[in-house]
Amino acid sequence: MPVGLFRSDGGWVQVDYGTGTTIPVTRSKYEANGYKPDFDKLPSEAEYQAAEKKNEDDAPEVLKARSAPPT
Repeated sequence: MPVGLFRSDGGWVQVDYGTGTTIPVTRSKYEANGYKPDFDKLPSEAEYQAAEKKNEDDAPEVLKARSAPPT
């Protein structure tokens, strides 16, 4: 089932469909489709981006090297 990643200031939600694709949808569509977590429990885009950066910064060096683009 699709999962909400974060909400934007404009009332949009970035939704992960589990296919490697994320698509923004309106809050009304998000709630009508019953996606989780509840809209009010979603982090803001800034909070989501900060958490993603922290996860990258906390990754072991081996994983960082694997994800680095080739030189």
